[in-house]
Amino acid sequence: MMAHYMAVNEGSSSHKYGVFEEKGDVLKDGPEALELIAKGNIQKVHVAGESPFVLEFKGETEEGTQELRSHAGAIGFSSERLDERMPGFKPDAVGYKWVYAGEENNGTHFLYRPREGETEVVERTREFEEDFPRHNPYYLAALTAFKTLYPEVPGIGPMERAFHYSIPLEARARGVPA
Repeated sequence: MMAHYMAVNEGSSSHKYGVFEEKGDVLKDGPEALELIAKGNIQKVHVAGESPFVLEFKGETEEGTQELRSHAGAIGFSSERLDERMPGFKPDAVGYKWVYAGEENNGTHFLYRPREGETEVVERTREFEEDFPRHNPYYLAALTAFKTLYPEVPGIGPMERAFHYSIPLEARARGVPA
């Protein structure tokens, strides 16, 4: 059976994702061993009324609107649609774009491990919810939703700042001009 990896990006009012299927040896071949088989974009998640969505699966596109009042609702909706197309769908890992969990947590970290629970990185993220109100609360909500849907699936979070490590400390620590 081929492995499937899910990459998610939570915005303050959106849920975006991609599902990658392993077609070769990822450790040997790198990203070329992965094929994007599904992706989705759901907007206006926390806005009253209908949330517009675009979901693509192996070249077929579904567009519409759905009443979705939370990230958990959007994630549940996306997972139901994936399960319709791939019965029994369960990712082997979920990767989250993660903004800030303290200066000591740069790079990529486990956020959740089955049987062990959340890691210290998640606790540090909670400490910075007020500092990053347009990011951290939604990332934490997504992690909770995915843990509920797939409790045996690990969560991994590359820190957004790790991509910008060559810029001055003041700019990468808070994402503002130095």
